[in-house]
Amino acid sequence: MAAPSIVNIDKLVHFSIFGLLATLVLRAPGIRFWWMAILVVSVFGASDEIRQSFTPGRFMEFADWVADTTGALVAVLLYTFWPWYRRLVERPLCFRWRAVLRPSSVVTSVVAS
Repeated sequence: MAAPSIVNIDKLVHFSIFGLLATLVLRAPGIRFWWMAILVVSVFGASDEIRQSFTPGRFMEFADWVADTTGALVAVLLYTFWPWYRRLVERPLCFRWRAVLRPSSVVTSVVAS
């Protein structure tokens, strides 16, 4: 059975993954300017495409690198200039119960029942 073709979403996946990577690079301690994150991720995307050309059955595509760099550019600009996106990215993944249920309130409710 042949694997399903993902050609139709290949560029979207490159755009999304490298956009997320650029957001993470932007938040790294040594990165001071937004353009540095784009440059780092773009160079990584180019090196990944070059490395991919050495894998049998895989090919280097300029369009993949363009999708990588464009995803990095869009994500970094959103993170830098759109506060809503920054709050969304920096929001905790789970609700923090420790801030709501202090140990003293838990003990009091257990003792009272």
